[in-house]
Amino acid sequence: MKRVTVKLDGFALLREQRRGREPNPVAAAVLAELAGADRVAVHLRGNRRGTQERDAELMRRMIGIDLHLYMAATTDMIKTALSLKPESVTLVPERRDEQGTEAGLDVLLNAAHLRKSHDSLREAGLHVALMVEPDLDQVKSTYKLGAKWIHFFTGKLGESVDGGQQANEQRRLVDATRAAHKMGLRVIAGGGLGYRTAGWVGRIDEVEEIHVGHAFVSRACLVGVDRAVRELRDAVSGRW
Repeated sequence: MKRVTVKLDGFALLREQRRGREPNPVAAAVLAELAGADRVAVHLRGNRRGTQERDAELMRRMIGIDLHLYMAATTDMIKTALSLKPESVTLVPERRDEQGTEAGLDVLLNAAHLRKSHDSLREAGLHVALMVEPDLDQVKSTYKLGAKWIHFFTGKLGESVDGGQQANEQRRLVDATRAAHKMGLRVIAGGGLGYRTAGWVGRIDEVEEIHVGHAFVSRACLVGVDRAVRELRDAVSGRW
């Protein structure tokens, strides 16, 4: 069965709009665990506009499932991750004014820097994935870098509304996933997925783990965290 990871930054963003205490992403993490999520994830950004370090620290202490950290490959974030010690991380590109992750890393052009960041985290015992576009050249570069995990950015698939565009993005993801699997890379998929597209990705055998963030938080606001997690598990399993 695919592992289902729910990304909780949307709760923190709502809280930070009022500089208050609610909604509490730590409480959401506890509820997600109780509902059957396999992991919870947060993106600790350089500008800390949503999730804060204390959120991640409290999640690490209070939940029994794994905490997955999205982070840029910067010196500051490497130090922070080594201090927080989440079970796993995904290295992502980050722009200060972006609303969310917009693309994958260019491992081909930034291999030396990414290798240094990757190796620092791996040596500390963390599982490290690199978020890349579903592109064969990026898959090969990630493999050559020495990574064990690859995280395919699925934003274009999640945003596609035209049938031809969606079919093209599906083919790209399937081809890249199979190529990565043949190289021995373990595969995560996520970024911009809704429940229906997450269900489609769940049918790709080589994908081990699926991450859903905005769509999950949006659903949780309407039906509650418990039901939103259970429906996501059903979607990924082809039952929703």
